[in-house]
Amino acid sequence: MCTIISSRYNLHIEFERGMCISQVGLTICSPLHTVPPRTYGHYSAHFIIDGKGTFTDNNKTYSLKKGDGFMIFPDIANSYTADEKEPFTYIYVNFAGNGDEVLCKNSGIDEHTPVFSFEDTKEFINLLFKMHAAGKDNKTDGYDVLGYFYIAMSKIIGNLRVLSESVPVCNNNIREYYVKNAVSYIENNYFRQITVKDVASFVNIDRTYLYRIFLETMKISPSRFLIRYRLKRAAVLMKTTNFSLAKIAVSTGFYDTSHFTKAFETEYGCTPSNF
Repeated sequence: MCTIISSRYNLHIEFERGMCISQVGLTICSPLHTVPPRTYGHYSAHFIIDGKGTFTDNNKTYSLKKGDGFMIFPDIANSYTADEKEPFTYIYVNFAGNGDEVLCKNSGIDEHTPVFSFEDTKEFINLLFKMHAAGKDNKTDGYDVLGYFYIAMSKIIGNLRVLSESVPVCNNNIREYYVKNAVSYIENNYFRQITVKDVASFVNIDRTYLYRIFLETMKISPSRFLIRYRLKRAAVLMKTTNFSLAKIAVSTGFYDTSHFTKAFETEYGCTPSNF
């Protein structure tokens, strides 16, 4: 009997959760306003919504403008200075928790690349202002601020993923993010008639790029990983149930018993019956 599913949504996973916002603010800088070198015990994301200036981190200085941002990492000395003629205005968020490092990595931001860019659009800027205004209200213990912050960072992640389709990103954190989500998709959908094209589409990258980062990270192609995972689940069913080979084949995503048997022999060197 076929199950009719009206809607099904595969969600990108976060491997750690539990973040909180400790402060959100808006700063309109005067010319050459400087925050002297200091360290913090938390993460702090700064979104430049007007003007320009410089940010120094790990003895490296970056020139930034409207539409750019910088991330302050815990226990790393940093400073920043507003431009003399066009001093920047920025909205910032201080945050900490189990998911802080993961969120930064997924956004392509780390201690070696602390700067980023965001959509310099009216929609994104309004989102940042809503985030700031929610902090003033503070009726939900910062949950609404965190919600707006997640949306802002998700847009940065989305832009990064679109960029990687045409210019593959070499950042190890991004490759790990793609591969882990590809593996998660396979684990949740292996029993359906999914293909590598479906996996790449879910992760939102080119199939060729998915193939390359799978080889680099997993030392196996995504198609081979999918087959091996299906065979692994089939082996469990063979050990723990009395299902027929035909039922096991269909239950683990193979087209028919012949397709299943051929793949099984290639992987394990024996027929499913002998196994």
